[in-house]
Amino acid sequence: MQIHHIFPFNFMVNDKDALEYAERSELKPNQYRREINDIANITLSKTTNVQIGDLPPWQYLPQETSQGMRRAHFIPEDQSSWHPSRFGDFLNARRKLIASAATRLLKSLK
Repeated sequence: MQIHHIFPFNFMVNDKDALEYAERSELKPNQYRREINDIANITLSKTTNVQIGDLPPWQYLPQETSQGMRRAHFIPEDQSSWHPSRFGDFLNARRKLIASAATRLLKSLK
């Protein structure tokens, strides 16, 4: 298992749309790096980062994952959120999915 950025770090610091998102969101460089490294942008994967490289999610997710795999990793199915211009929406949607799963888990422990 490897730690995997869903939106690859190098892609996010070099892509024009990603940088426009950071500017539009008024993120300072250190804040932007924190968003890229946020738990909502990280998952564990058997697929090596080398295979995916710096491909954006809208390019690799449809080919490298199934809907079931994405569901298991709490990746929102709204493919429009897989674009760097919607990175904040992706993070928020994924945080909600993770929080909902954590709540279900905690309730099941009663």
